[in-house]
Amino acid sequence: QMLGTLEALLVTQTEIPVILIASSIYSFIWATIKSVIYLLLGVLLFDLDLSNANFIGVAVMLLLTITAFSGFGILAASFVMVLKKGDPINFILSNLSKLLGGFYYL
Repeated sequence: QMLGTLEALLVTQTEIPVILIASSIYSFIWATIKSVIYLLLGVLLFDLDLSNANFIGVAVMLLLTITAFSGFGILAASFVMVLKKGDPINFILSNLSKLLGGFYYL
């Protein structure tokens, strides 16, 4: 919506659930790429030792995290699609996490 492509997508025959899920998948893929780059930089530049890492445990935790939080992402995207305005879910969840986390990063 912010880039002006939402209206063009809604005119096509693409169903709204497909648009919502595809936009969520893009965020997951981008976050995965950034994480892999950070790990590679840690291994190559800072000699990070991953020999004792539990990759199966990491995969299980990643799957559980994605399952738990994807509902929030789809709900937030649904608010934007239906109301055509800002997202109150993202605002509430981000402020709650800042409050309960004890840190505020700018």
